[in-house]
Amino acid sequence: MKEKNIDLLELIKVIWKRKVFIIIFVFITTSISIGISLLLPKWYKATARILPSSEGQSPLGMLGGFGSFNFAQMFGGNSDQFRILSILKSRNLKENVVRKFNLQERYRSDYLENAIKKFDENMDVGIGDEMQIYIHIWDQDQDMVADITNYAVQCLDSINIAIASKKASQTRQFLAYRIDEVIDSLLLLEGKLSEFMEGENIISLEDQIRVGVESAAQLRSEIIMAEIELAVTRKMLSPSDPKIGMLKSRLSQLNRKYSECFSENTSDKLFPDFKKVPELGIGLKNLERKTKYYDSLLEFLGPQYEKAKIEEKQDIPTIEVVDWAARPDRKDKPHRVLIVIVVFCVVTFLSSSYVVIKEKR
Repeated sequence: MKEKNIDLLELIKVIWKRKVFIIIFVFITTSISIGISLLLPKWYKATARILPSSEGQSPLGMLGGFGSFNFAQMFGGNSDQFRILSILKSRNLKENVVRKFNLQERYRSDYLENAIKKFDENMDVGIGDEMQIYIHIWDQDQDMVADITNYAVQCLDSINIAIASKKASQTRQFLAYRIDEVIDSLLLLEGKLSEFMEGENIISLEDQIRVGVESAAQLRSEIIMAEIELAVTRKMLSPSDPKIGMLKSRLSQLNRKYSECFSENTSDKLFPDFKKVPELGIGLKNLERKTKYYDSLLEFLGPQYEKAKIEEKQDIPTIEVVDWAARPDRKDKPHRVLIVIVVFCVVTFLSSSYVVIKEKR
């Protein structure tokens, strides 16, 4: 501990011994830094704050999402905010601003690409603490920097509208093609259904089956009654009695009609063949189900197609400007006092180190 104190005292003695050199060197260097900081150009900052429009809807929104779990929220934002940030960082927007304000000449850049890179260095975008999107732009012109920032906001809105309109156009074209397919399929199925019902003489299968069963049951009941009446009459009258012949004829006629209910070659097409009822029911149900599916699909796609047509033509703002950029009252950089303080501290340390090292040698 004693040796360390002695070393520290020795260092202080050496520095004090060469204090004149250190003071002069620090004074000269600091004076130069002051002069240089005064010569540095002033940069002014303008800031705009925006939010995604609450009325702006994606043209593909009607097709559904991925549920309530949003990956974008894991990274401090949502899909609309990330889309806006992507547009702000795009070359398209930066090139529009550079050309609008002739920044290539003001930045003294020989090539447009260099001017765009320079503008990119003077621009900062991100998401603030209150989920607002901020746009910071620096420029040496105090009066122009706010105009540049506000024009960037306008370009952002125009590009976002163009992208949304393009998506809506693509969606409309897809829906139009899909609707044509659905209509063709629906017409084909309706034709098949009509041919099937006409070929099988189907008006209303359930009603026809019900009425047919009731008719067959009624005929069967009449046959039983006729058989009983014939048996009773035979016991009461002689076999040659005309009434017995009439009863036999009536019973034969009833049996023939009853048999026709279960015959495939029946001339009465009002009621379906009971043997073919299961097959007819399945075939009819299948065609009706397919027809109903395409009909429901057409009812769903129709309104979406009209919605896409409206979104393709609409030109409403897609962002909400919370704060437009205003003319800055004072410069943002360079921080001359900070520069001078840093230079003073660094030069003092370096000059002190130099005299100590030289003294030891």
